[in-house]
Amino acid sequence: MRPSGTVPQNDIFERYLDLGPLRGRRRGTVKCIFQPRDRTPSLSVDLDAGVFHCFGCGVEGGFQRFAELVGEAAPRTMRSTWAGSELEAARRKIVRDARSEKWNSEGARLLYDVSDWIRMSRRQIEVVRRLAHDPDDYELVRAAHLETFVHSVESELDDLLSTGRID
Repeated sequence: MRPSGTVPQNDIFERYLDLGPLRGRRRGTVKCIFQPRDRTPSLSVDLDAGVFHCFGCGVEGGFQRFAELVGEAAPRTMRSTWAGSELEAARRKIVRDARSEKWNSEGARLLYDVSDWIRMSRRQIEVVRRLAHDPDDYELVRAAHLETFVHSVESELDDLLSTGRID
């Protein structure tokens, strides 16, 4: 039994949308009522989450927004059952735990950035080597200088990690 004064979100969707194409499923695409000439299903709905999005006209939102668009005043007490589900609570816990992990710290993100820079630099050096024809080519000389610098940065990073000065 639902609390008094609330209307299930699906009632609003069911009143205005032809949910027949869903064939009993809880999500899928139906014809968009916001496009008068929508001949093929372009409105994606998820009844459990209480959200919709039209790939044709771009209108989107939750059941509250849908109610506003069709001219109904949806009570503020309406809430998606999906948002309070055990699955969603488990997802929030996983995200919360992941944010507190050591690998997600600011220092670790800096290490990832430096590692990405090293990787990209090495790729660019390889490209320059493949394209160079003359050993005295200016670009090849610059690539050699960059390779020396990249190697020193990588060595310093390895040293910091091996001594434990960076977590």
